[in-house]
Amino acid sequence: MTTTRLAIYGPPDRGLPLLAVVIDDGEVLACEAVQSTAEAETLLEKVRENLPEFVAEARRPRPEPSVQPSRPRRGKVSSSQ
Repeated sequence: MTTTRLAIYGPPDRGLPLLAVVIDDGEVLACEAVQSTAEAETLLEKVRENLPEFVAEARRPRPEPSVQPSRPRRGKVSSSQ
């Protein structure tokens, strides 16, 4: 049985936003920066209304990106200043 928690975290310092967070079995599934507690509550209420679907979608395996690793450039590095 999984345990899903919805939480609102206050900013650790002045000038940083609040965070609306969805945690499932100790793993953060979603985190959204918000400007107010009311905004966080509204956002998390929407998640709560469809919680099983939200968790299933967040845990759905994603295909690996097909990004090629960059190759180092050959030749001399310019050291002119």
